[in-house]
Amino acid sequence: MHLKEELNKQQLKAVEFTGKHLLVLAGAGTGKTRTIIARAAYLIENGANPSKIQILTFTKKAANEIVERVKASLPQSNGRSLSGATFHSWCNQLIIKYPNLFGAANFTVIDPDDQLGLMKMVSGSHSDAYSKLRIKPQQLLDVYSYARNTKKNLTESIRTLIYKGKEDKDTDYEITAMKPNVEILLRAYQKKKMDQRYLDYDDLLLVVSTQLKSNPEARKLLSQDLDYLLVDEMQDTNPLQWELLSPFIDICSLFCVGDDAQSIYSFRGADFRNVHQFKERVKDSEVYKLEKNYRSTQEILDISNWLLEKSPIDYKKKLQSVRGNGEIPILLNVNDEWQEANWVADEILKNYTDEDRRFSDHLILSRSQYYTKTLQAVFIRRKIPYVTYGGRKFLQAAHIKDLVSLLRIVNNPYDEIAWVRFLTFWEGIGEVRASRIMAVILADEGKTDIPTLLQGAIPGKDGIKIADLYNAVQKEKGKVARW
Repeated sequence: MHLKEELNKQQLKAVEFTGKHLLVLAGAGTGKTRTIIARAAYLIENGANPSKIQILTFTKKAANEIVERVKASLPQSNGRSLSGATFHSWCNQLIIKYPNLFGAANFTVIDPDDQLGLMKMVSGSHSDAYSKLRIKPQQLLDVYSYARNTKKNLTESIRTLIYKGKEDKDTDYEITAMKPNVEILLRAYQKKKMDQRYLDYDDLLLVVSTQLKSNPEARKLLSQDLDYLLVDEMQDTNPLQWELLSPFIDICSLFCVGDDAQSIYSFRGADFRNVHQFKERVKDSEVYKLEKNYRSTQEILDISNWLLEKSPIDYKKKLQSVRGNGEIPILLNVNDEWQEANWVADEILKNYTDEDRRFSDHLILSRSQYYTKTLQAVFIRRKIPYVTYGGRKFLQAAHIKDLVSLLRIVNNPYDEIAWVRFLTFWEGIGEVRASRIMAVILADEGKTDIPTLLQGAIPGKDGIKIADLYNAVQKEKGKVARW
């Protein structure tokens, strides 16, 4: 890379950092992705082993993009072994690579849909406790996950998620009354996960962080595999993710990039102190700033700077636009989401009729599709054509999960959720019958091969077909090809 041509002075200073640990405070639009890409390329160009550099970010897409851009900036073979991943997928890779070290061999990772199915099973089998609550299984899972990610106790987690942070005598009484039953259900859910050899997404982080914190051998082993850890979107890390990163302070060099003035994942427990207290928490660390903004005009940045000045937190930075001046933005106060949606519709229709703009010239960004429901209702009423993007991911589609269920039970015969999904796919087998078949398999405790058990539990041609299919996949276990 021609670093001095590609980067400004602040970016170049960060990229060429020679100390132990660095936090780069990158304001919005200041080229933080370019900086983390250039840092990885710089390290490799200066002799670092690409296989000992790990890039962590919050989405698989972002991780893949960073890795591919690093590779594109280097000679063809130099960055081939560079790795990028999300926190969860990286922990999953470590568990697979060192199954004995982390004690999670042949465990199955379950997604949110599977978690909900499992919690519904637990709620049904512990109906006495569940019937005394006025919350849904998904809310129980939310409390469970929030407590683990924020390291907060059950009382505070219930208060935050179920009672929206309210603090009064009535709320205290209700929390005290419901807490024992919530605890019964969460303990039963945890036990069922362990019995069925399941790991949820939070478990991936917990398993790795617990071992690294308590086991010197684990830290020694990973220190041989890792020299540099590059973390993107540091402001969105939560206490559990910080607990995972902490042991690496003594294992390798940290290069963390984040914006101390933004955090969109507070609802998931993101803790801004992971950025603001970085220098106090991480010995031998420095903090650099990126303040030149390439995305916005100065008028927009003036509002951002004004907001930073009004904050009780001292940010000590001022964003400057490379693009120069532009239009003065509009600050709009609305009473509710309906007034907001109608204002957006008014602007679109005005542009369409008065400015000769097309409907397709407009783009509306939202955190999730849930927040666009009001907009869609207004657009339908006012006859504004629109297209929405988003929804379920590929691996969450029903037909994909049907196929993967067979792979899951071959990998983990104790996977109750996968057994029910796989068996109910066959005509004539419902959830009740599937549960009975599965009970026969689990009760055998591995004494008899599974195809024989399937043929015994499912008489006739269907039993033979299902057993043959299981056999066919079992023979191919471990033969994973990259296309």
